[in-house]
Amino acid sequence: MRSFGKLGVVLPVLMALASCGQSKLTDIESLRSQFRSAMSLASEADLFVNFVRNGQATVNYAAGHAKQLSELIQQSESELKQMAEAPAAPAAVRTCNDSLESLRREVLEIPNSLGKPPALQDRERTILEIQRQLKQASASL
Repeated sequence: MRSFGKLGVVLPVLMALASCGQSKLTDIESLRSQFRSAMSLASEADLFVNFVRNGQATVNYAAGHAKQLSELIQQSESELKQMAEAPAAPAAVRTCNDSLESLRREVLEIPNSLGKPPALQDRERTILEIQRQLKQASASL
């Protein structure tokens, strides 16, 4: 009977430890998902800046698409901020968040750069750098 008493104490402790490990694994998987989403948004931004740079976008289209894409980026930022409360990898969360903020700023500047090839080229360079940073940080997870 006595061994069951020890088991009654040890088993809940083991279950709690196992659930903590599972929670951390889930946090890492969620963070990887956020990085995939951020990289996808950066790729979309790159396509968008090239579309504008090639003269294929009207002013209204560029403004509308920039607004829509920035809202998606902002939504991703909000989801990431919820994860920041219990981060599995705080440096990666910061990198992803900083990259999303920079990406949103760049996207919102694209319509203002319409008809200005050097400015659009700068936007593209910055977006490509954001993609590189996201890939590098993602690889560390």
